[in-house]
Amino acid sequence: MAQKLFWGSPQFTDKVTPIEGESIETNRHRFSLIPVPGHSADQVALFEPKEGWLFSADVFVSPIIKYFMRQESMREQMDSLKKLIALDFDQLFCCHNPQMKGGKKLLKQKLAFFEDYYGQVLHWADKGHSPQAIRKAMNQQERWSGMLLSGGKMSAVNMIRAVLRDEGRSR
Repeated sequence: MAQKLFWGSPQFTDKVTPIEGESIETNRHRFSLIPVPGHSADQVALFEPKEGWLFSADVFVSPIIKYFMRQESMREQMDSLKKLIALDFDQLFCCHNPQMKGGKKLLKQKLAFFEDYYGQVLHWADKGHSPQAIRKAMNQQERWSGMLLSGGKMSAVNMIRAVLRDEGRSR
C-alpha cells in the first residue's frame, strides 16, 4: 500500500537475468556489478576496487534489521553479505545509510546478527512454536503502523517466516 502510494504499481517480470562478471565504466572508474539477492531477486551492488567503494543498494540499511518484506529471503541475504564481505572495500554507500568508514565491519555485524537470529528462529520452531509465538519468545516487537501502511507486506513476523521458508518449514 505505501509502496503503491509513493512509487506507483510496479511492473513485475520473471525475466531477471544474472549479470555477474559485467561492469559499468566511466572515464575514471570501473564498477563491477554484483548480484546480491535476498531483499529482492534483482538487487545489484556496484564495486569499485581501485577506490575501495561498495554501493550496496539495500543490502546494508543497518547492522540490525527488525522487519522484512514478504518476499525477502534471509538465507540469500546472508549469502549476499558473505559475497560482499569478501571484497576489498571500506566505504559503503547504502541508499538509506551511507558509511564513509568501516563499511566491511558493519556488513560483518549484520551477518552475525542474521546468523544468530536464524539460529534462534530454528530453535523455537524446533519446539513447535508458530511464527507469532516465535516473535513473542524472541521479544521481537511488531511495528503495527508499518505493517498497516504496507498492507501487511512489511513486518517482524515476515523475518521469522523468511527463515522458516528458507528451511522448507513454511507455515
